[in-house]
Amino acid sequence: ISSPTYGDLPAPELEWEQMPSAPVPRLDGSSIQIGDLFYAINGYGNIDYVHSHADIYNFSDNTWCGRIESPKSMANSHLGMTTDGRYVYVVAGQPGPHCTVPPTNLAFVLDTETREWESFPPLPASRY
Repeated sequence: ISSPTYGDLPAPELEWEQMPSAPVPRLDGSSIQIGDLFYAINGYGNIDYVHSHADIYNFSDNTWCGRIESPKSMANSHLGMTTDGRYVYVVAGQPGPHCTVPPTNLAFVLDTETREWESFPPLPASRY
């Protein structure tokens, strides 16, 4: 239910803008922004293929500027993700295509300055 309380306030007119195409098609990946960089992590390429990398977009010059391979044991979709402004914390999710294996409880942290992944303590239980 929408509240009419703010219904009469003017809103800015925002327009969509075309950006460069992503390096790969991606469905059900996760993404996060730190400063001028946008990280698109893992996800499906199609129902039979999952990505195991992060593509990086730079808002300052509007280019896809890098790729970081993900750890082999990290989930490919349904990821939980957050950041503290430098590190990206990725927890749990669904490994592989087709959802044929159980979810994982594994966790990882990406240092965006060194572009290196480290293992992180796993969750007590697996999660989607």
